[in-house]
Amino acid sequence: FSLLFPVNESAGLSLPIEFDWSDANGATSYNLKISNRDDTLQSVLFTNLRTSSFQVSNNLNYGSGYEWRVTA
Repeated sequence: FSLLFPVNESAGLSLPIEFDWSDANGATSYNLKISNRDDTLQSVLFTNLRTSSFQVSNNLNYGSGYEWRVTA
């Protein structure tokens, strides 16, 4: 499946951010991992998501770049 929004390492996005990805064929749940690309490399993990999008309203710093990935 594909990551649709936001683009990896986007910076300057205001919270909340809606992470969106394409459906995985046969998937019943998803795990979303968001990693800070600054010096700290901290990660936030959301598990057992039932849809192919998820809104994050905290735990991210404005102006920081993040990479994100989804597993099914």
